[in-house]
Amino acid sequence: MKKLLLALLILTLPLTAGAWTLPVPSGMTAGDQVYAINGSTLGVRGSLVTTCASETWTAGASPTFAGKSCVLITIAGAVEITSFSEVGAVAGQLLTLVNVSNQNLTITEDSGTVEGQTTVLAQYDAAAYIYTGTTWVQLSLGNN
Repeated sequence: MKKLLLALLILTLPLTAGAWTLPVPSGMTAGDQVYAINGSTLGVRGSLVTTCASETWTAGASPTFAGKSCVLITIAGAVEITSFSEVGAVAGQLLTLVNVSNQNLTITEDSGTVEGQTTVLAQYDAAAYIYTGTTWVQLSLGNN
């Protein structure tokens, strides 16, 4: 499995009174991460590592990102995506998409589900999005 190190992470969690015990990811020790909860904020000191999902996309697909923060995308031939599914998406969810294929992936702006510029991701290019509760909005583009 591929892992992506996120330099900036914003989490919104419903917190209640009481102690939290957070699991330590496999391959890490408890000393690698420090978690602190203060009011309704979760702070992470050090680095936070997330697991990337690996998916194969086809033309016309409407990818779903429920529970995902990173997707490594494989395509066969040039593919255009015109909408992102909102099923299971949570307001404030951050998402990084990386095209790992030697083909162009085009993400076309759609006023209903994807806001930002129409984006062409060549091999190893990446795009970051945030979900507003109604729309995925492009935050950045890495042209590699």
